[in-house]
Amino acid sequence: MNLIVHNLYFQVHKDNTGDVYIGKKNMNLTTEIGIIGSIRPPTANGLPDLTMEIVGAPNPYLLNEYFVAGSVTGDKVRVTAQVL
Repeated sequence: MNLIVHNLYFQVHKDNTGDVYIGKKNMNLTTEIGIIGSIRPPTANGLPDLTMEIVGAPNPYLLNEYFVAGSVTGDKVRVTAQVL
């Protein structure tokens, strides 16, 4: 099922030690092809995050076109999507 969503929100887990990457199906961490954004590991000041949203464009994202990959095995990310 391909859910159409208004925005995507990514937040790293408090125990992560490496970067988390958001990208398309062709994402390659070595060549950096297909990477849309990255989120650094957490700090003492908080949990880094990334939001994808186009203001004024309802539901512009197809959820199954986006992928998450960590630079460290076992790192986690919370993904939240909003549908209008």
